[in-house]
Amino acid sequence: VGPMIPFRKTIGFRLLAVSFILLTLPLLVDSFILIQNRYRATIVDAKEYLVEVAQMRDLPFSQMQPVKKPLLEIFTHFLHLQDHFQSKEDKQLDQELKQLSKAGDFYGIFLLKITEDGKYEVVASSNEEYVGRDYTDLFKTTALFSEEDFARGYTNYITYGRTTDIPFFLVAHIIFSEVTGEPEGILVVAKDVTSNIQTVLAPDMRKYPVNFAVLLPSSIVFAATDPDFRFQHFLPLSDTFREKYEKEIPFNEGPLPENPLPVDDESDYPFFEFTWEDEAQIGYIKTFPATDLALLAYSEKKEIFKLPIQNFFKIYLVYFCILLFGGILAYLLIHRMAKPMRNISRVMLSLQKGDLETRYQADPFGFEINRLGDIYNRTIDAVIEKKQQAQEERVQKETLAQELYLGREVQRNLFPEKMPTYPTVDLAESYIPAIEVGGDFYDAFVREIDGREQLVLGVADASGKGVQACFYSLILRNILRVFAREFEDIGKAIAEANNLFQIDTAETGMFVTAVMGIYDMENREFHYYSAGHNPILVRRQDGSVEYLNHMGIAMGIFHSEGEFHPHSTRLERGDTLVLYSDGITEAHDPHNHLFGEKRLALSVQEISKMSASSIVEEILQAVSGFTGEAPQHDDITLLVMHIYD
Repeated sequence: VGPMIPFRKTIGFRLLAVSFILLTLPLLVDSFILIQNRYRATIVDAKEYLVEVAQMRDLPFSQMQPVKKPLLEIFTHFLHLQDHFQSKEDKQLDQELKQLSKAGDFYGIFLLKITEDGKYEVVASSNEEYVGRDYTDLFKTTALFSEEDFARGYTNYITYGRTTDIPFFLVAHIIFSEVTGEPEGILVVAKDVTSNIQTVLAPDMRKYPVNFAVLLPSSIVFAATDPDFRFQHFLPLSDTFREKYEKEIPFNEGPLPENPLPVDDESDYPFFEFTWEDEAQIGYIKTFPATDLALLAYSEKKEIFKLPIQNFFKIYLVYFCILLFGGILAYLLIHRMAKPMRNISRVMLSLQKGDLETRYQADPFGFEINRLGDIYNRTIDAVIEKKQQAQEERVQKETLAQELYLGREVQRNLFPEKMPTYPTVDLAESYIPAIEVGGDFYDAFVREIDGREQLVLGVADASGKGVQACFYSLILRNILRVFAREFEDIGKAIAEANNLFQIDTAETGMFVTAVMGIYDMENREFHYYSAGHNPILVRRQDGSVEYLNHMGIAMGIFHSEGEFHPHSTRLERGDTLVLYSDGITEAHDPHNHLFGEKRLALSVQEISKMSASSIVEEILQAVSGFTGEAPQHDDITLLVMHIYD
């Protein structure tokens, strides 16, 4: 035995290496593509979610504005505010403003007069303590009315109280002089929007944490879910603006931040990315033009990507485990491959020595070798089974041959050895079975009643095929022969035969249809009875044809207590009777069209040679010409009686 081949030179090593490459490379490519696609999909999903949660704040945000410009104009018009700038105090107007403030749930309504020296004095208010106060510093410091605000005649402004941290939303309307057209005063409506701000800024925690911030037009954060985020700004602020704004609001925390928040990407505005507290954020700005404010919805990128990253690591942990344990399993399988190969070789060698009993035993690590071993086992089993089948078939063939021999013997006894002779009557018959033995039979014999000879004819069709049908047909034929000789009336004979035959068929379900007739030459009467069989066809001497219909029930189905009443017809010289089974009328062509009783009647009507044998031959030729290559499905039984001069 030579030295062991190093593992790196074996086919197992090559298979392992190729498997590792074919598994690892696609996983790496898939990882790269998956990460890219998942990143983009997560960003898109995050933007859609930010839009969704921002839209959910539409109502509470819009409700911060206490009144709209048209309502302020209505206040001005109906309260005749221009008339109140001449007096410093007007108690009636204060009461009216107080009622309006209470009805609108406002913090207060203030009417300020612009004096000739440019001061802003409160001349009327819903809060009487404010009457007479000078707010010149506030209006000049905050520049409450810009040039654009003067042009449109009103402004929105949100601020904190000068001595409290309560947010107020102010809507101010400029009242112009009807004489000079110059600003004469200002109507201010103030609302405490603490509850509105709290509702707007409530964080959304359904999917991942989403925070909110209210932005001023200057990009300064007026209020935020995160208290530390308040007063941050996204745009650079001039020193003048910074100084003015710091005077306006009492900043307990200190001055406005020197630098704006770093914005990383604003190419997809209103979506943008910025950094807050060293964490990347994704934000969405929703503007509310009616309030001159905007709502910022933002969330940390790491929170947005937390779940996708967790799912990603779970997937690739599974991939890693598959690679690790799959590689170990592949290594074990390769080393075990030789064992099932040796096993199947040993079994094949035993077959060479003539051992048919040894079988290949499946190996847990055999895989394809197990398949080969299974094929080998089934092949040997098939050889043994074929030998057993050959033996069984030989026995079955011998048994079947014996049954067929008995069937042929029984069937030979069903038919008369030769057709009887009867004056002025020519008889001919034909029987073509669909299988070797069948249940159809015909019969013809002469009986003697009161010294007169009568010809008895009959055709029957037993249900089923084979030896069993043949035996039942033989039983019925013998019963009919006995009772036909015993009873003159054919109906009585068939009734007695049916009741006796039904005793044998009660448990088997076997039944037989039959038609039977008796012809008396002396009176030319033909008495007939049909037990569920095809009607007898008569061709008269003048060439006309008719069916002798009789509605009886098949024999062997039930026991009858009543009498069976036959029908009769007169036969003249030249008339022909045709008795047949449904094998003729139900013969079909390749298109499954039936031969039928009409074609049978037509073929009998067109017969040229009026002898029983020629009539049988022409009927069979007509059937054969119709069916063509279609197979025969039922026995064909035919009995013809022709009366000659």
